[in-house]
Amino acid sequence: MTRLFALVLVVGCASPASDPPGDGPARPADSDAPPPGAARLVGTVRSVDRRPMAADGDARIEVETDGGRRQTVYVAARMNLCEAAGLGLITELVPGDRIRVVGEAVEGGARPCVDAGHLLARAEAAGTYRGIVEVGFERSAFRLCDGSGETWWLTPSPALADRMVGLQASRTTGDEGRGLRVVYGATLSGDVRRGEVFGHLGPYVAEFSAREAVALEVLAVNPDTTVPCPDP
Repeated sequence: MTRLFALVLVVGCASPASDPPGDGPARPADSDAPPPGAARLVGTVRSVDRRPMAADGDARIEVETDGGRRQTVYVAARMNLCEAAGLGLITELVPGDRIRVVGEAVEGGARPCVDAGHLLARAEAAGTYRGIVEVGFERSAFRLCDGSGETWWLTPSPALADRMVGLQASRTTGDEGRGLRVVYGATLSGDVRRGEVFGHLGPYVAEFSAREAVALEVLAVNPDTTVPCPDP
């Protein structure tokens, strides 16, 4: 039971408390899910075709997602009629740029337009970071071990979440219940997104979308005090 519960915490709850359009104000914490029927993707731009816009058609952005899939993002020529934020970015994008998209799910990709929760935005470049991970009820935190004191909202990939749950299972009995807190020492690679409010009730200064672990170990289960960063 603990294994299933923890997986829900790590994967299901690890989403930003807000995904506001562009640089505008944060959406309420109960709006952390995409609009119904929406698709989300983060990846690298492989090509941009703006020519259809001259004939009132949709521009096409070919994206290779972080999961290795090729997806197409469709951007309407009449962007002023769309509710989505950030569509003007289509005029700046070039191959190699990293973007994140929330849009209507269409065959082979997404079309950000009809909902105020849709957006087209840049994703910050990938990096590798060493820190302390703490997961538990309404908590998915990554505390940097670089002396900055910053704590980020952690959104692990499914593969990373599975690895964390596997490590947790070796250190827990299954009877801890909702109060279970697991602390990991970790070096993770992924994208960091700033400028919004993240996590349950918004206490985090950035979201860390972690794809894989260079190093990962359980340091403590339900500790009574703050777990310090281990020596490098």
